[in-house]
Amino acid sequence: MKKLLLGLLLGVPFLAHAQSIPQMDRRVTLDGPTGLNWGLSTKADVNNGRLANATMTAPTISGASIEGGTVANAALTGVSLSANSFTCQNAAACVVSSLIQYSPGWAQSVERTLLLRLEDTVSAKDFGAVSDYNTASGSGTDNIPALQLAVTSVCANGGGSIFVPAGSYAISVTNGVSMACPGLHLYGAGVEGTKFYLTGAGSAAVFNFNAAPTDSGMYFYGGEIDHLSVYGANNGKQTGAAFRFAHCRGCSAHDVRTFFVFQGVQNYAGNSNSVYNSQFHQMLLGGIGLETYGSDTGCTGSASALQNCATRSDVFKIINTDVTASLNSSINTPPAIGVYIHDFMATVWMDGVVLEQVSTGVKVNCPNSSTIGTCPGFIYGNRVEVESNATNQNGVPPGALDADNFSELEFVSPQFYGSVPTNNLVVLNQTRFQSGMVKFFGGKIQGANQACIVSYVSDLTYVGGTIAGCGLTAADSADAIQLLNPGNSSLDGNGAQISNMSFCTVGAGDTAGNPNAMTGLRLDTKTDWVTLSGSNGRGCGQLYSIATGNTSAHLNLSGGNNAPS
Repeated sequence: MKKLLLGLLLGVPFLAHAQSIPQMDRRVTLDGPTGLNWGLSTKADVNNGRLANATMTAPTISGASIEGGTVANAALTGVSLSANSFTCQNAAACVVSSLIQYSPGWAQSVERTLLLRLEDTVSAKDFGAVSDYNTASGSGTDNIPALQLAVTSVCANGGGSIFVPAGSYAISVTNGVSMACPGLHLYGAGVEGTKFYLTGAGSAAVFNFNAAPTDSGMYFYGGEIDHLSVYGANNGKQTGAAFRFAHCRGCSAHDVRTFFVFQGVQNYAGNSNSVYNSQFHQMLLGGIGLETYGSDTGCTGSASALQNCATRSDVFKIINTDVTASLNSSINTPPAIGVYIHDFMATVWMDGVVLEQVSTGVKVNCPNSSTIGTCPGFIYGNRVEVESNATNQNGVPPGALDADNFSELEFVSPQFYGSVPTNNLVVLNQTRFQSGMVKFFGGKIQGANQACIVSYVSDLTYVGGTIAGCGLTAADSADAIQLLNPGNSSLDGNGAQISNMSFCTVGAGDTAGNPNAMTGLRLDTKTDWVTLSGSNGRGCGQLYSIATGNTSAHLNLSGGNNAPS
């Protein structure tokens, strides 16, 4: 037995030598006959080991396999790495990220290397983006090339997300960033974290979602930008949009903020695009907060054929979004328009939208379409608040809503107020084609130099609202609502259904400081088919007035109203 034990003891070193497994000291060091450098030089496999507080200087690691081990507080200098399983931008990062295991804390998670975890996110800084913009000098590295490289790389993989870390980034407006593939998502670290500062001059959109349409030549699918800010130079030389969607279906800009840009968002053609939870501050003079439109150029055929027109725009949503305009009385340019809807734009939804100090809150028109069927269709607003400012406007255009040639408008609880009053707050027109119906429910309209609402359309409904403070500077047109003859004599005369209104006061007999006695409803000579019922004229000079020469037999103006004595 003693001889057998002796033989086994003598044989162990030879077995170890034969299998080329170095015996390392439990106290790992770099140097010495059993140190780490010696161990690596013999191509050892180290399983479930631990390397802590070590410094590796200029080692060469080739074909190493490290499984289940941990590396803590290691400093790597001048590492040369050779491995076939992954690539890195620098060797030190490769060593660390391939050794460290990422273990999520939630149940049934799968452990991965840090390298694989980091590859889940594409950062603009991976492509050379630099956050070095200096607000004092107004200069910094132009990040257009880096961002375009990032977009090209992500698009090569069929789309995906690009993260822009917190920082201040210069970006030129000469060309902008072409977001040229479907499914592209650019996001930052929040509006106070990721900030883009526009430099130079130009009219290009800064972030332009302009992929080639793939769905029957009509749309590309998906695009998103969020959690970042864009700052213009406020010099009048940057006239492009901060964000633009063209032929997109399902694009969105949300949780974004701009300052001093000429245009916040431009949406052309496409379907089901949106802007929400965003703020567009200090829009430049003469600019536009949000514009959405389409075109019927080259689109012919029946109404159903027009539905498949490649340049038709349908369903644009604006939700929980604010627009404020810059003011400058020394420059003869009016403040920005809040929302501009025009031409072949089928459906627009606005909900919780605030438009402050704008020249016109919502503008709707159809200057280019060939028929009313390709003019703005259904425009809906819920709790849209407009505070208009008539600086440099000479009384026009309307302060809150300027609508001409459309199919249907509907506003629920509008809050329209003339902060610096213009002539009218709402004008409803039909200069080229017969406009459709207009409906208001509830809300308050207050503050105009002449009539608060002027309607030339054939079908106006207003139920349960308050209109006051009209005719502040014009006693002869101090009307809550004027129903006027259409300028185009070939179109139908106007009409209205008005009920449960409160005219001339904003509560408890308060006439809002109006020096002129108001009229609730004024009817022109061709006004026809009008019903006025259940309305209160407290504080008015008269509840209604009918122009001489109006011989309509379809006026019902005495349905339970409370007229002034």
